[in-house]
Amino acid sequence: MALSSRSLKKSLQKAINVGIVEESTTLEEGLTITLRNLRPSELTEILKEVKELDSNVEYMTAYQILHVARALVQINDTDLRDQKYVLLDEDTTKPVKVELHRYLADQVLSTWSQQSLFVAYRKFADVLELADQRSKAGVTFLVPEETQEQKYRRLIQEAQAIESSIPDSLVESTLREFGMLRITGIDLGEPKEEPETSIAPEQPTAPKIETPPAPPPPTAPVPVIEVKDPHVEFQKALRKAEPVVATPIELPDLPPITEEPEYLEIQPKPPIDATQVILDPPPVSGVNPRFRPRR
Repeated sequence: MALSSRSLKKSLQKAINVGIVEESTTLEEGLTITLRNLRPSELTEILKEVKELDSNVEYMTAYQILHVARALVQINDTDLRDQKYVLLDEDTTKPVKVELHRYLADQVLSTWSQQSLFVAYRKFADVLELADQRSKAGVTFLVPEETQEQKYRRLIQEAQAIESSIPDSLVESTLREFGMLRITGIDLGEPKEEPETSIAPEQPTAPKIETPPAPPPPTAPVPVIEVKDPHVEFQKALRKAEPVVATPIELPDLPPITEEPEYLEIQPKPPIDATQVILDPPPVSGVNPRFRPRR
């Protein structure tokens, strides 16, 4: 006998939407939004939509918008729960049906500022943390939580799983931000098993006789250099030096030096006869410049 889906759905009503947590916040005066955490299928669809984006800025913007668009369940008094499509009947004669998250991303979130979008995305991260805490509340685990090594390996595997859907430039810049590099072209497969080799049994060896170490070779004495004061040595050399004997020097015979009188005697000259002095004597030869012909 087959189960009825109507009766089964009614009995399993509490098993639907398990772990879905909602959180409301006010972005600015007059705007209150309510966000919820996403289901695995929704996360997969987001990664498919942003896979072809190459620019880092375009990728991060689209990544945040798609998460917030799918997480919105209420804007002020507008309830968006259990709604999948929006009917576009404004400018077309034939209404067009569009997915709700695509309508919110194109018509609402695309008009927000980058800062407001980032605040909404951060609030979505708070919803994820709150959902993680509530999902573990009241549950007792027989197997202890993963160790630090297991957590590290799990996070690495999750990062590798989504690495192909992220632009290479964003992956490399993120790794450089945390001081890591991508290594390509190296085979990190399982280590190859080395062939077994037969080892010959060890032969007993004679005990070693330790010989005393040889004495160290004699070392030559280190010469001691005496530093002498140059002034003292100079005084000792002066005291030991022989006295210098002066030898006479023979000078040549020089004529006697006559003393000149201290004052010179001035002899008076005889008087000059004015009649005998020719003031302008005639020229000895040539034309007399004083000659004047008679008229």
